[in-house]
Amino acid sequence: MFNKNKTELIKYPQGRQGDYIIPDSVKRMENCAFCVCAGLTSVIIPNTVKEIGYEAFMSTGLTAISIPDSIKRIENFTFANCSSLVSVSIPASCTKIGQYAFIHSRAAIFTIHPDNPIFITSPRGKLKRKIKQQEVKQEKISSNSLNSFDF
Repeated sequence: MFNKNKTELIKYPQGRQGDYIIPDSVKRMENCAFCVCAGLTSVIIPNTVKEIGYEAFMSTGLTAISIPDSIKRIENFTFANCSSLVSVSIPASCTKIGQYAFIHSRAAIFTIHPDNPIFITSPRGKLKRKIKQQEVKQEKISSNSLNSFDF
């Protein structure tokens, strides 16, 4: 499951069911650390985790996830195929979300920290990207308009 120092979560056992709390010693979650863990319904990620690898939670049974303030980026396909994912909380610190990070998780309701400079939540709880003032001038649209972000 872990490297020798328990600072990297390498692979969670696929057969385990239910909830999991990542130990505070973990600083990085490897690529595909939890992928295809269909019985995994909840994970608590501590602020000690600085990196979540590519496809880390792909095809899990997660129903909700709260990304800690320590995370700056959500990698490509991180939550892809999480069809049970209903609730996602994204902190102000997370300013990059990779391609298809939430593909096939369209039912998710996103909560974005109000200080996040890049993302906001639509009235229906969907993730949206804020348009910067310079982009507004280029596109000749209202500064209050939103641009959908494809996940």
